[in-house]
Amino acid sequence: VPARSSPGFDSLSTQAALFIMYYMLQSGMSFYMKFVTAKLEVTKALRGVPASFLVTCVQQSVCFCLVLLLLILSRVVGRPYAPKRLNRREGLTVMALGVGFSFNIGLNLFA
Repeated sequence: VPARSSPGFDSLSTQAALFIMYYMLQSGMSFYMKFVTAKLEVTKALRGVPASFLVTCVQQSVCFCLVLLLLILSRVVGRPYAPKRLNRREGLTVMALGVGFSFNIGLNLFA
């Protein structure tokens, strides 16, 4: 009986699961930020932070700190994360996604 090879990250079901996980985590982070900033008293008459720029900034800062923590922890446990070198096509894809995400955040701030 031949051994079954486990599918890598290139299988469609794995990519779909990662995609769904990303959106669930983003939604969770948005609800978390809403919970944190809704309790803050800005003035006596104003409760909660009405500034979407502040919320986005804090959310991005928290995510950046979490990524840094994961990178540090990966070195502590002895399996340091090492990103692969991207070829030209992959680099352009990453840049295009970055521009898309930036536009998405910018348009959400104006909504």
